[in-house]
Amino acid sequence: MRSRPFLALLPYLLALPVHAAEDARPAEGRSLTFGAALDLVRAQGVDVLGARLDAARVEASSRAAHRAWQPDLSLGASSTERLDKDGTSASFDAGLQSSVALWHGGEVRGRSRGAAADATAARHSLDRAYQDVAWDLATRWIALDQARARLAVAGTSSDLEATTLERIQALVDAGARTRADLASQRASVAEAIATVAQAEGNVALSELSLVHLLRLDATQDWAFEPLEDRPPIRTEASRSLLDEAIRERPDLAALCADADSADAAVAVARAGWLPSLDLGAGLSTGWSSASEGTLAGQLDRSVGGSLALQLQVPLWDRGATRSAVDQARSSRELAGLVLEDARQEAMTEVLSVLERQRTAAAVLTATQSRVQAAEEAEALTRLRYEAGAASLVELAQARSTLEDARQSEVTARYDVLSLQWELAWATGSLAVP
Repeated sequence: MRSRPFLALLPYLLALPVHAAEDARPAEGRSLTFGAALDLVRAQGVDVLGARLDAARVEASSRAAHRAWQPDLSLGASSTERLDKDGTSASFDAGLQSSVALWHGGEVRGRSRGAAADATAARHSLDRAYQDVAWDLATRWIALDQARARLAVAGTSSDLEATTLERIQALVDAGARTRADLASQRASVAEAIATVAQAEGNVALSELSLVHLLRLDATQDWAFEPLEDRPPIRTEASRSLLDEAIRERPDLAALCADADSADAAVAVARAGWLPSLDLGAGLSTGWSSASEGTLAGQLDRSVGGSLALQLQVPLWDRGATRSAVDQARSSRELAGLVLEDARQEAMTEVLSVLERQRTAAAVLTATQSRVQAAEEAEALTRLRYEAGAASLVELAQARSTLEDARQSEVTARYDVLSLQWELAWATGSLAVP
C-alpha cells in the first residue's frame, strides 16, 4: 500500500516537470482482483462466518426435530449392596428401555415444520450475508478507484501548473512578465502539491479500508486492481424491478420462513389441549448373591420384558396452554408485520436507487459537457495570457474551474457505477456461491 513519496513532488517548486499522475499502486506485494477479493471475504469475512455458523446450528436443530418421530433406546444398570442381620448381599440389575411418541396432538409435527422453516430462514440469511459483503466490498473498491481517479486529476493539474511555471519563468527572463506573476505561480504549484498529497492520502486510506475488510496483513504491500466487475445496466420498468426484489431478495425469503416458523409454533402450542399417546417397551434381567444359582443361570431366569401404552389427557393446566397459544399467535402476527414492513422497505430502496440513477445519469452528462467547456476556456485563457491579453488571475481562475469540473466528472462517473451495484443489491440479483 505504498504511495509515491511526497518528496518526489518538491521539484515542482523549482519548475522541474515531474509526473504526479503515475500509478499510485504499490510496485511490490501481492496483486488482488475484485473476484479474488470477493472469494476471500466470502470465505473469512466475520459477518459471513457468523451467518454460516448460525445456519449450521439451526440445521443441526432441524435434524434433531425431524428425528423426534424415531424411537429412543437406553441402557440402564444398577448395583446394590445390602446389610442386614443375616449378613451382606449384593445384587445387580440391567435393562434396555425404548419409547416412541405415537401421537402428541400435532406437537412433534409442528416442531418439525418449525425447525425446517428456521433452517430455510438461516440459509436465506446466509445468502443475504454473501450479497451484503459483495456490496460492501464493491462500495469500498469503487471508493478506492474514485480516489485514484481524483489523484490522477490532481496530478494532471499539478503537471499543468509546473509547466506554466516554466513558461512564466521564460516570460520573466524575457521581460514580458513581472516577478509577481512568478511568485504567484510558485504559490499555485505549492497548492497543487498539497492537493496531490491529500489525494495520495485518500488513496492510502481507501486501501486500508479494503485491507481491514479482507482481514489482510496490514504490514505488507497489497495492490488492488481496478474494478472490472460490474452488474448489468438494468433497463426494465420499475414495476418489473420491484417484483424481482420481492421475489428474489434472500432477506425477504428469510422473513417468509420466519413467518412459517411462527405459524408452526401456534400448532405446537395448541397441542397442549390435545391428548398424547406414547408406546414404551423394556427388557431387563438381574442377579443377586442371596439367590441360588450361577450368574449366567440367574441372568437367564430373570429375563423379563414389558410393553406399555401411556395415554395422557390434559384436564387443567392452570391456563398454561392458553397463555402459550396467545403468545404464539402474537408472534405470528408480529412476524407478518415485520415481513410486510420489510417488503415496503425493499420497494422503497429500489425506487430510491432508480430515482438517484436518473439524477446521476443527468449529472454525469452535464459534468462531461462542463469539462469540455472548461478545457476550451482554459486553453484560450492560456493563449491570451501568453499573448499579454489576460492576467495571471484569469488564468488561475480558468485552471481552478477546469480542475473542479474534472473532479465533479469523476464523482458523477463513480456515482453511476456505485448505483449499479446498489440496484443489484436492492433487487437481490447479486450472485451468491
